[in-house]
This record gives sequence, C-alpha cells and structure tokens, in this order.
Amino acid sequence: MDVLDTGRIRISPHEGQYLLFTLYAEGEVTSGDMDKIREYLGRFDGKAPLLVVRECYYSFSSEAMMIMMKEAGDLISAVAYVDRSSQDTLLSEYAKMTYLRDLPVQSFMTREEAEAWIEEFSPLPAYANA
Repeated sequence: MDVLDTGRIRISPHEGQYLLFTLYAEGEVTSGDMDKIREYLGRFDGKAPLLVVRECYYSFSSEAMMIMMKEAGDLISAVAYVDRSSQDTLLSEYAKMTYLRDLPVQSFMTREEAEAWIEEFSPLPAYANA
C-alpha cells in the first residue's frame, strides 16, 4: 500500500490493521489536503479505521471541515485519537460531536490503548494502487 504525504499530514498503513494518520506540520489543513486524503481513502474497498497522532498544532479550513462533515462516514469506519494534552482531548471531543459524529470515535492518552481499541475495526479493506 502507498503512503500519502500532503506536506502536513502523512497517512500510512500499519500492519494491514489500520491507517496511521499523523498531523506533523503546523498550519492549516486545507481543502487541497482533503482532496488528496479523499482520493487516497477512496482507493480502499470499504471504510478504513484511523489512528490519529498529533505531532503539532494545526487547524482546519472551513472548506476542509465541510468535506469531513459530508464524507468522513463514507470513507472511515472508526477513529482513535492519541491525545498529548487536555487541549488535544478537547479537539478529539469536538471532532466526535461534530464532523465525526456518525462514527465510533475514542481518545486515549497512550498509543497502545488507541491501537487496542482501533484494532476492533480491523483489518484494512483491500487497496487498489491505481
């Protein structure tokens, strides 16, 4: 499976179980980033589970937020957040109540806990390298 890197977000498959979604560059996630993410997730033959790791502070443009609200449920089966701080926990709760409200979403303080939970939604569906 390919790895997607938008310059702000990296998505990589983890042992065929889930996608590791890493926010690694500060700044705004835009609709351009979301277009690349949508195209990448659309290659899976079904919904993919995500484990989200934040390595920086970021924001979403209003267009990116609208894309997530409209399309996340069609592409993602569940989301596990690894929270670094109470601020991250607030962001995770906001996502759970808004643009990911129709999905199973949980936040955890350790990656191990997040992995144990997200693997309930594994394995990853088949992927087309087109």
